This record gives sequence, structure tokens and C-alpha cells, in this order.
Amino acid sequence: MTMYGNSDTKTYASTNGFLSIMQGSSVYQAVALPSSTLPNNTACPFWDDLKLYGASPDQGIFYSFNAAGTTVTYDYLLGRAGVPSEIYHFQVVYSTGAPGVFVYKYISVGSGNNGVDASVGIQGGNGFVQFSLDVADITPGMTITCDTNKSTCVAS
Repeated sequence: MTMYGNSDTKTYASTNGFLSIMQGSSVYQAVALPSSTLPNNTACPFWDDLKLYGASPDQGIFYSFNAAGTTVTYDYLLGRAGVPSEIYHFQVVYSTGAPGVFVYKYISVGSGNNGVDASVGIQGGNGFVQFSLDVADITPGMTITCDTNKSTCVAS
């Protein structure tokens, strides 16, 4: 996986809604990017105070590869800290055919929370993009593509 020119074969998926390479973290207080509290190379599809309530097929962070092994999808199914009934379901898709490009897909973002307490974007040693911060503009069905080669995050 490549982020802003930095590459690693290990990834760290946090229950607080981010994915990093080279180093992991469990920081839950979402702030503006770039953030010194996050690892340097971090994709933030929905950085918020999220929590895994029990180990079950209903919640967790899962990953799968396509048949060729060139695309990985991280599937986040989490509750919100203090509000276990709010379900957050989103994905991060990364393909080796498009190094440095991360696609965020949103299925459920709480009960109308829609990112009001979240930081969405991506950061690395050579740049960052803040797509949104503490604004209710992340909706189910939305896709955001963050390209670390161009330092852009674009919604569709």
C-alpha cells in the first residue's frame, strides 16, 4: 500500500475509523488534518469515537482481496462510543493498479450523524487533504476518492 510516496505491506485498521501504514494508533479524538496525534500515513474514511461492541459477525473490521489479489477492501461495522445502537458501516478500497488512491464507500453513518463529529480525509509525510471536519455531509451511498498523488479527495 502506498500513501504520499510511502509504502508498506502492513496495514493497521483502527476501530476509530482510520487505516494507516507503517504504524498503528487508537486515538479517538478527531481533529483537523494533518494531525500529529495520528500516524503519519493515515487514510481517514470516518475518524470518530467509534467502538467495537463485542466480537460477533455483526460488528468488526473485516478485509477481503479480489481473486487476483490486487484489490483489498476493508469493511468497517462499528458502533459509536456511548451509543451502541448507532451503526457505522463504511469501506476503504485500495488497488495496487492505482497506487496512492483510496476509495471510501459509505453504507450507514449512524442515526443521522452523517459525520457531524468526524474527520474525513487523508494525510502523509508529503501532504494531506481534509475533505470534511465536524460537518454532517457524509451520507449513505456516498463515495469519496482520495488520491495521494494529486492530493485530492473528491465525492461522487
